Amino acid sequence: MSNIVSIKNSQLVTTSVNIADGIVSQHSFVLHLINQNITELKKLGEINYENNNVALLNQSQTNLLISRLQPTPVIKLFKIRLTQAFLDIRKPKEIVKTAVESNAQNSHGCVTIQEFAKSVGIGPNRLFAQLRQDGYMQNSKKKRNTPYQIFIHQELFKLVKGTFLNPKTSKVEPYFRTLLTTKGQLYFTNKYFTEQKASA
Repeated sequence: MSNIVSIKNSQLVTTSVNIADGIVSQHSFVLHLINQNITELKKLGEINYENNNVALLNQSQTNLLISRLQPTPVIKLFKIRLTQAFLDIRKPKEIVKTAVESNAQNSHGCVTIQEFAKSVGIGPNRLFAQLRQDGYMQNSKKKRNTPYQIFIHQELFKLVKGTFLNPKTSKVEPYFRTLLTTKGQLYFTNKYFTEQKASA
């Protein structure tokens, strides 16, 4: 039973078919069990259906459903396997890091703000503050340290998009990281650091 947990509509779910296979029972029995507990299940989230009347259940709903069954060795083993499957797919940091690093490698010559700051001998927080102060980056709560679109169009910055699984909501959410292009690195080196070196 591989892939017993998947992402559907940005949520982690398993299916009534997977549950039936795991508890070694008929699919019709699982659907009957869902209908018997539908009120409580809906308190834990919406229940969607795929083709052929296959129900999609989140982890809390699945745990509730399994708790209604006699705890036989088969049921206990399936519950352990299912819990592990939900845990295995909940690895947001690894997902984000892989996605961002993969995209960054495809952005030839681009570096992160942190890498650029280190190369010119300034703290990244100080550089971010300077870029916000000079109007290159936004200062609002939701878009703090995100470059304005005009400077992305000027190819000073590049936004790399990845996705991660939010452990609080169990939803897949976008993740953006700002990179400095080769043009941007040259521009900001000349703007902020050439004069400093000349006057030193």
